[in-house]
Amino acid sequence: MPQLCLLRRWRIRRSRYAAAARWYKTYLQSFPDGADAGETNFLLAEVLFESGNYHDAAVEYERTAYAYPFHSHAGEAGYAALLAYAKEEERLEGAPKAQWHRAAIESELRFAGAYPTHEKAASVQTDAAEKLYALSDYARSRDVAQAVVARTPPVEPKLQRTAWTVLAHSQFDLKDFANAEQWDPGTKSCTQVTAGPVVVGTTWHNVSEVKGRETELSYRLATLDGGHIVFIGENKTATSTDDITVTPSDHGSTITYHAQIEFHGIAKLATPFLQSEFEGLGDKTAAQITEQIEAL
Repeated sequence: MPQLCLLRRWRIRRSRYAAAARWYKTYLQSFPDGADAGETNFLLAEVLFESGNYHDAAVEYERTAYAYPFHSHAGEAGYAALLAYAKEEERLEGAPKAQWHRAAIESELRFAGAYPTHEKAASVQTDAAEKLYALSDYARSRDVAQAVVARTPPVEPKLQRTAWTVLAHSQFDLKDFANAEQWDPGTKSCTQVTAGPVVVGTTWHNVSEVKGRETELSYRLATLDGGHIVFIGENKTATSTDDITVTPSDHGSTITYHAQIEFHGIAKLATPFLQSEFEGLGDKTAAQITEQIEAL
């Protein structure tokens, strides 16, 4: 008997939700440009959510948030749409689930862009970056993570750490080595020359400064094997080899960096005088790589 009573109450409540939804839809159809249309659409979305119709609720929350002039529930509706997306995704499987998941990420990005000062905007944007990375959409995860770390005022430390981690991993998986000036104190600029994805054989034009003088090298990616990367830079005077290995450790990763330079021709005579300079640059590079990693 108690179960029958609960079922009857649920049916009555569901019937009332359906009736309210029909009324709100009729009102919106009759007065689509009314001054309170946005607020009414929000009530429609709320009724749909409470009745368990999360798919349609997400649609109506988004309409409420983005299809009307700003109103008191606009930002709230944008965030509520994300909750509806999450609820509906729990019910789905296979291709429909994957497609809905993608749509939810786009809604997150839309919310963060439309309401950047909302209290949930930074966390939502960070979540979108993580999800894009999980989908191997590295270019977009990099860009979204970069937007998070560039926020003013800065986001809370936990979100900063997450965003920096996504940014670093995305750049690595994109093989985005054109940002060498961030970790190599001797590099002034580094521009990819060969078009297309980064593979063994890809080249960069590198401008470095040694003892106050600029020097240009053509760098080539010689090895790209999991956590082992080797770059070889060459010009008429010298050949430089940068060997970087990343291995797992108990507290994250251990990075081993070896740099070697070999002078050609008459330049070999300068080796004893330049050795200490390059050793100093090597120490600075190791310190700067560590600094960049610890900022993650």
